[in-house]
Amino acid sequence: MSFDQGYEWEKEPDQEQTGTEPGSTGPEPDVSAYPVPVENGPEDGTPGGYPPGENSMAKASVICGGISFLGIFCCGIGGIVLGCLAVLFGLLSRTGEKFESKAVAGMAMGAAAAAISVGVLAVLAVIGATDLFMGGY
Repeated sequence: MSFDQGYEWEKEPDQEQTGTEPGSTGPEPDVSAYPVPVENGPEDGTPGGYPPGENSMAKASVICGGISFLGIFCCGIGGIVLGCLAVLFGLLSRTGEKFESKAVAGMAMGAAAAAISVGVLAVLAVIGATDLFMGGY
């Protein structure tokens, strides 16, 4: 190494390797592999947020909403927990001013399963109380 080249940390910023030179396979600067929500949206006036079809919270809402119906058979507790999670994930998935259709479906399934689970718990409580007060007859 000659003295006129300088050390790596002494180079000017335009001499740094950024991975964008011709023939380079490195990533472009300021580009992420993950979808990042934008605050104000692009210039065409559409609301910001995740691109359509890539909203993981909406997918989680649909999955929890569907599984919450199976949770009803666990004495209603699973339906309440997963139903509330489906509604929460659906609310968190909102992009801009509107919800995705997946998020709306997940919230509807989750709310329905939670309501049915509360009904199942009420029926089980009435049956248990009746059995307790009737002396087991």
